[in-house]
Amino acid sequence: MAEDLEQRCGGLLSARQAVLESEGVQASEELELLRKATEEEYEQSIAAVKKTENDLENISNIIQKVNRLKETETVFRRLQKQLAQAAAEKRALEQKRQEAVKAAAGLARLEEEKRRREDERELLRRQTYAREPRLAQLDRRLQGTMAELVAASLRKGENAGDAVRAIRDKNLELQQERAVLLGALGLPEDALDDKPACPKCSDTGWVGANMCACLKALCTEEQIRELSKLLDLGEQSFDSFSLDYYSPLPWPGESLSPRENMEFIFDVCSSYARKFGRFYFRNLFLTGAPGLGKTFLSACIARTVSESGFSVVYDTAVNIFTRFEEQKFARDRLEAGEAKDETRRYLGCDLLILDDLGSELSTPFVQSALYTLINTRLTADKRTVISSNLTMDQVRARYTPQIASRLEGEYRVLPFYGEDIRLLRKQTL
Repeated sequence: MAEDLEQRCGGLLSARQAVLESEGVQASEELELLRKATEEEYEQSIAAVKKTENDLENISNIIQKVNRLKETETVFRRLQKQLAQAAAEKRALEQKRQEAVKAAAGLARLEEEKRRREDERELLRRQTYAREPRLAQLDRRLQGTMAELVAASLRKGENAGDAVRAIRDKNLELQQERAVLLGALGLPEDALDDKPACPKCSDTGWVGANMCACLKALCTEEQIRELSKLLDLGEQSFDSFSLDYYSPLPWPGESLSPRENMEFIFDVCSSYARKFGRFYFRNLFLTGAPGLGKTFLSACIARTVSESGFSVVYDTAVNIFTRFEEQKFARDRLEAGEAKDETRRYLGCDLLILDDLGSELSTPFVQSALYTLINTRLTADKRTVISSNLTMDQVRARYTPQIASRLEGEYRVLPFYGEDIRLLRKQTL
């Protein structure tokens, strides 16, 4: 474009000068000024055209870059969606794995109970036979009549029905005699019979594809047993919690008395546990000095949630972050594998109770592990209860802003205050 304009303007100026010279006209001062002005205009026009060409080229490059960015963004969003789907599938698989582990433990208990009942029934059978030998004879004959009944039912001929009826009558007669003998010994007539403890599932643990209530109960018992290894559940429950040791008098710097405050905290914790997964607070942060009931209420929550069939893991901050360190730095493959299993339990259980936050060493690795633990469980919509002797000001000073922000924003902070309950109890004993 600029080259064409230059050629056209240059040709016009040359032609104009040639006409004037052919006519014998001498270039006047005005004509010279006009020529110079025309040349300046021409140069400005050329410069403008070149700038326009550069601008158009730049715009074209920008458009190409934008198109490439759009393509990249599309690919990025696709990858994000795939990663989110993969994470969801991983969480689902981990949940299934945990359920399978719980079911396996429950089935082991179920088989153990079944063997115990069989052993008890066999012992009772031997003792009963020793007391009344006629019962052993009757049981052998009853077993024989069953075989005779099957054989008779398969016979051909006119007398097959009569044979079956005769065997049936004999069987009923033997059963009646057996019931009389057992009654004379003070035993019910089915005392020696092989019968399942659970008539719904016949001691299999499953009703179709659904876990039977008997197996769920055993899973809960197994979980509570595991919890009791670290958390002394004992008689700790919401029903046994008492407000008697909390003062009804005003407390310095607080609008509520220690008793009024604990009434509120108790209501929140009990509702959280009984409405687990449906309560409007997803996570709790219990903060306050030692001896005010944080561990007791944590145990109450653990018991209630476990009894509802949810997976619960309790551990101290020191133990949890030690397992994270072992997973990352352990030299022994077996030790690292065990630590990995533990950290997966911390990350994937329905409820994690992290006790005594702040007792661990504050290292960059621990800070990173704590953030991973909190953030992963929030992302997976898993519930967490954290207890700590630290105040929120101390939490903000000790941990990273990201950690403090999540604890304050995603957890219901419940401050404990008052006199040390453990000391008060000792004084009253």
